[in-house]
Amino acid sequence: MKPYGNLKLLVPIYDGRATKFDYNNLDKTEDLGKVFPSYGADQEVPPGSYVVIGYVSQFSKHAQKHKDADGKWVKGQDHIWKFTPFIQWVIVVGISKKHIRGFTT
Repeated sequence: MKPYGNLKLLVPIYDGRATKFDYNNLDKTEDLGKVFPSYGADQEVPPGSYVVIGYVSQFSKHAQKHKDADGKWVKGQDHIWKFTPFIQWVIVVGISKKHIRGFTT
């Protein structure tokens, strides 16, 4: 895990390579830690991995702010849409042994 400022971002990473599981039933699974082995808290997704990612997302719309002639911030007329995904978990389903963009495993 890499720190983000004073925060440590933790996303659970599971190893799904040796577990037989019907991925169509992920929405019915309450605790993935009981189904799949977990990677350690200090480990990252291996380079060249094929993964399934669970996330929730948020769409938001806001008006762009700009400074007027007096130097004060005012809302503009143009609205900007923003998409923000929040990753909940990652399941590694395969790791390539080929040379992928400079990485070898």
